[in-house]
Amino acid sequence: MNDCPIRVSPARYAKGKVAARDTDNRDGFTGRMGSLLQACGGRWSGRDHAYIMSAAAVDKACRLYLGGWHGSIRWGREPATVWHEGYNRVGFTIREALRLCDCPR
Repeated sequence: MNDCPIRVSPARYAKGKVAARDTDNRDGFTGRMGSLLQACGGRWSGRDHAYIMSAAAVDKACRLYLGGWHGSIRWGREPATVWHEGYNRVGFTIREALRLCDCPR
């Protein structure tokens, strides 16, 4: 997880969760890592200025980031999907992407 552009700390107001902050994002828009954190179940907390999620979900997002995957923007209750430039298909689920990802665990 050292190669991922995030900073992880215990969440202040969510018991058993961590706060993952995207350190690569400089312009205020959701970047590649931020969209992967959202796709893996993170929810933005303005109070913590980070995505609140479980440590296992942060690990999944880092593995997908290192594998070159991108998160798709979600609208409403659409399921979370990811895409990769090496595949012609768009809309892989997180489980499918982790199976195809050749990055270390």
